[in-house]
Amino acid sequence: KKKAKMENKTQLESVSPLIQEERNKSSLFPHTTLLTEKLFSLTSYSRYLQLRSEVESDPILSPPPYFFHNSNQEELYLWSCKASVRATEWLSNLAKTSSNFLQDAGLFYVLLPTLLNTSVHFFMFIPFLMSHASDQQRQKYLSDAMSLKIIGTYAQTELGHGSNVQGLETEVRYNRDTQKFTISTPSLTATKWWPGGLGKTSTHCVLMARLIDSNNVDHGIHSFLIQIRDLETHKPLPGFEIGDVGPKFGWNTIDNGYMRINKVEVGVDALLGKYIEFDTKTGAIVKKDKKQQKVNNASLYSTMVMTRLNMIVGSYGILGKAITIAIRFSTIRKQGVLSENFLAADNNGERLEKEERKILDWESQQIHLFNYLSLTYCLWFLGVKMRRLYNERKTPAGELHGELAGLKSIVTVEVQKGVEECRVRCGGHGYSLASGLPSLYVFHLPNVTGEGDPLVLVQQTLRYLLKRPNRYSGIENKKWEVKNESELTPRKIEEFLNLREALKLKSVEEIVKKNSQKYWG
Repeated sequence: KKKAKMENKTQLESVSPLIQEERNKSSLFPHTTLLTEKLFSLTSYSRYLQLRSEVESDPILSPPPYFFHNSNQEELYLWSCKASVRATEWLSNLAKTSSNFLQDAGLFYVLLPTLLNTSVHFFMFIPFLMSHASDQQRQKYLSDAMSLKIIGTYAQTELGHGSNVQGLETEVRYNRDTQKFTISTPSLTATKWWPGGLGKTSTHCVLMARLIDSNNVDHGIHSFLIQIRDLETHKPLPGFEIGDVGPKFGWNTIDNGYMRINKVEVGVDALLGKYIEFDTKTGAIVKKDKKQQKVNNASLYSTMVMTRLNMIVGSYGILGKAITIAIRFSTIRKQGVLSENFLAADNNGERLEKEERKILDWESQQIHLFNYLSLTYCLWFLGVKMRRLYNERKTPAGELHGELAGLKSIVTVEVQKGVEECRVRCGGHGYSLASGLPSLYVFHLPNVTGEGDPLVLVQQTLRYLLKRPNRYSGIENKKWEVKNESELTPRKIEEFLNLREALKLKSVEEIVKKNSQKYWG
């Protein structure tokens, strides 16, 4: 306790007197420990501070200031490789010593300065294996994946297709004579494009592709686990053309790549088979269980849904950092005086020198910043709620997809606007890399378009809501029903709008309030 008091005293002494002055005025400041406990729990926050100290003292995980801005793509990738190895060592040690490994592993990744070339491996490839691979497949690959003996990526997005998963062109055709699958990207637009870690790092990938049987029947999108590089030479295997997509606006520590596949043969065991199997004699898909098959159809989107959830959850941290920087700057930066002070004069008629105001005292600054401060807390509680719904697995997959699609669009766009507003509110100093704000903006920007364009996602949520008017709009009339998206014609939507008017429904604000209490607590 004595040591903690000394550390707190040192921290307070290093704080600007102007910031401390504002804190002393706040009725909330004496209760920050309680607020921390409510948000994080004191145990996890204490552990966070301990891990942060260790990560910041690590020469590999915490490179010098401006390293990410002054380094070229090759230097950033080499650092990312070293950091990935170091991160794996950390996780291995945490697994042996931590009493709460999942919590510590999550805190550790939050503390890393940026994403690594193995981020997709740990956050998409391994989770997908755990949820979609058969027992035999998990036994074969999972241990090697955890130890980085093999490194995987998730290859879904194509040059010509992103959010429209059902439109993917990559084909996996079954050949009854050889009893093997033949994989091809039959056109330029079928080229796999953007998968993180594909450009240089990955040895394996989860491939999302159309499964076509020997009778040329298209069974839709399925997932396959394939090897793409030699484990000894690390060169692409025959039939694979793989490369890096080149420098990007940000995230250049990740080797986003492209891949074209020219008639590569793989065994039928490449089909990830937790829910389905492939009968080599009949050339047909065997569903292990009808209920499980429904789960499989929905779970093909689960990795994309989980990634969108992570974007929502992570957004509060980005905006939180930006608003903290902007408000602290606004507290110590003084500029301008009130007109009456400016014109004040002493008895001799000479103008008195008056101290300039903190820019935080100007209402215009407060209006811009305090709105985003409030939004930061809203995003925190939203993230906690959505994470809980996802982990409980009680919410229907379609409902979760519909809600997360819209939330991902709104949240990421609002956070982008918020970070930019914070930069502008700091004036010229906000444009300097030293402020930290340009880095936050660049780091967050891929979240706006990654895993779904905002306009496309909002339309997906709209279609979902229009198919369920009884639940979300207050309409209790079951005559208005939509069974599938093909029925969502302009005439049908007009009927819905007319029905709302005829029933004299509650105001939008009341409906939102009602549904917020019902579904979000």
